[in-house]
Amino acid sequence: MGEYYDARLHFKLTEELKCSYAGLCKARGVTVSERLREYMAQELAEALQDERQFKAVHVVGVKKTDGRQAENVEKK
Repeated sequence: MGEYYDARLHFKLTEELKCSYAGLCKARGVTVSERLREYMAQELAEALQDERQFKAVHVVGVKKTDGRQAENVEKK
């Protein structure tokens, strides 16, 4: 059984960029989600090797608990 993904990341792209990247991923036999997860994991691994970025990687797991976004999450 594969990993369970319980979080989503939303961002805006141009239609041209989205379709072009989706086509590239399809040609390579991977989904866009798979490729972006691999890319993010690689970036984090490289940042852990770079002491200057180490602090930034450690705060990734910290959740912000104030503001409108937190209120919206609590309502779900």
